[in-house]
Amino acid sequence: QRTAEAWLANMDANRKEIDVDDALQELRDRLDVSEMITRYAFALDRCEWDDFDSIFADRVLVELPHVPSGSTVSRAEFKQMAIDTVGGFEATHHPIANHLVTISGDTAECRCYANAWHSIPTERGVTDYCLVRGFYLWGLERTPDGWRINRMNVEFHGPVEGYMGVYQLAAERLKAGRV
Repeated sequence: QRTAEAWLANMDANRKEIDVDDALQELRDRLDVSEMITRYAFALDRCEWDDFDSIFADRVLVELPHVPSGSTVSRAEFKQMAIDTVGGFEATHHPIANHLVTISGDTAECRCYANAWHSIPTERGVTDYCLVRGFYLWGLERTPDGWRINRMNVEFHGPVEGYMGVYQLAAERLKAGRV
């Protein structure tokens, strides 16, 4: 396992002994892993659910505050979970920043910040959004078609802004077909 810091330190210490092909492959892997996480955020916020087919592995270990810990679900189940969670919102925004990528053969881990903003029309005087913060820990596996996410861990950390009740309102809106 090598973090970016260890990789750079190794580069500096052994500048003459670096295999350029290996170094380029590692950089490519890091970029591909980071891009996969970004593709997830865009697909989620644009409700482009079919994009999940090229982002997630067949099975995904899900560790979310609102899901029984350590649940492994199929990609189709994960997709439905995402639809049920955010599909009823008017808008969502999931900037995922500060990717720390560790590559180990055909597996990877990516730690990053989570900021999840969700908004829905509400009655006058009722806060229309909720912003939660925390950390993601992603697991990925290399497949013949490229990197795929096989683990998603979300840990809430920091203050929640807005109204947590918007999640229930969004679920009701989705169920009533008002999206």
